[in-house]
Amino acid sequence: MIVEPCFALQKAIRRALVASEDVTSRVPARSIIDGTRRPEDFPSIIIGEGQTVNEGLNYSRSLIRVFLDLHVWTKGEALADTKETVAAITAALDEEPIVEGVELVDFLLSGTRFLRDPVGLYGHAIVSIEALVEVLQ
Repeated sequence: MIVEPCFALQKAIRRALVASEDVTSRVPARSIIDGTRRPEDFPSIIIGEGQTVNEGLNYSRSLIRVFLDLHVWTKGEALADTKETVAAITAALDEEPIVEGVELVDFLLSGTRFLRDPVGLYGHAIVSIEALVEVLQ
């Protein structure tokens, strides 16, 4: 079976977030989705942009660096709810997620940016995730 590493990581992260009571007490599981813009339902976690880069570190070229962003949206001008939701996400991803079809070599929440929505009605954060995976042959 052919595996796209970014999509495999995306599914593993969603499973980990949905399995976390701390996350789902803040964001319903139905609102943790793959999407492209500001959601209609708040709060929400949008699994957003991704990128895969072949590291070229081994002869088989099976080591792939995966980048993935999570967009966290809350309603309200203050960012406190957004920051608490990010804390819950961080705790949920503290354990190595189980990624099907690839071997997870390294996993890192590499940073978070907290943004104010220009309209002033929403809190927004972007959680950046980086992983090194080996594609299983």
